[in-house]
Amino acid sequence: MAASRYVDTAFYPTKIYVGNLPSSISLTSLRSLFAPFGDIEDMNLVEGKDFGFVTYVEPAAAQQALAKMNGAMLDGTYMRVNRAKIPE
Repeated sequence: MAASRYVDTAFYPTKIYVGNLPSSISLTSLRSLFAPFGDIEDMNLVEGKDFGFVTYVEPAAAQQALAKMNGAMLDGTYMRVNRAKIPE
């Protein structure tokens, strides 16, 4: 049932959502965590929130980062990594 709510949702092919981040995370730290999966085109942290976005040059890099980093522990919390939804 949960998967059905995303049937009509469009996702970016190279952009991933990274959530449940510690407040101490910096763009430099985030880049060092996600750079091993491929060339990063853009990244940002949403001010005052516990999430950000990483955009790769290649879709395969985004998929690999999602597969390897979702649920990874960072500073005592488990990161949530998902495909980034295109706003409706």
